[in-house]
Amino acid sequence: MAAQSPASPTYAIVESGSEHSSAIARLALQAGMGALSDRGVSFVAVEDGASDAAKGEGGEGDVGSGKVLGFIRIVRSAGRDYICPIVVDPCAQGRGVGVALMDFAHERFGTLRFVARGSAVPFYESLGCRETSWSDIALDISSDCVDCPDRAGCAPQPMVWD
Repeated sequence: MAAQSPASPTYAIVESGSEHSSAIARLALQAGMGALSDRGVSFVAVEDGASDAAKGEGGEGDVGSGKVLGFIRIVRSAGRDYICPIVVDPCAQGRGVGVALMDFAHERFGTLRFVARGSAVPFYESLGCRETSWSDIALDISSDCVDCPDRAGCAPQPMVWD
């Protein structure tokens, strides 16, 4: 995608509320993740400049209407913080939303662990994340991959961002 021009709308990262639930669910389904559990805390990248009514519509509509452009959920397990998951709307990819969500979470929570889709490993490495072992990932987090029917196609890789 083309880089975001200076005239392009911007986004803000905020803790998700009930008004973002349907957008998060839609993005998770679009990414092939199915329904997400209630655990953890989610943060959303929301297009700036929208009316409160547009923001409450669950992210529907065109970019520029205040939709949710992406989200990151942080789950605490075994005394560690995990990204579980991060999803950016395909229409917003290439606009820095994923980088902004990752930076936000890293600044707020410090060391983060997660399981990346194999195709996304270069993106995470460009941020400074590194591969780690499966033993570094809590069982309740890694079990999502063990039971996933798309494991072979996904090629999951455990990662950490110190």
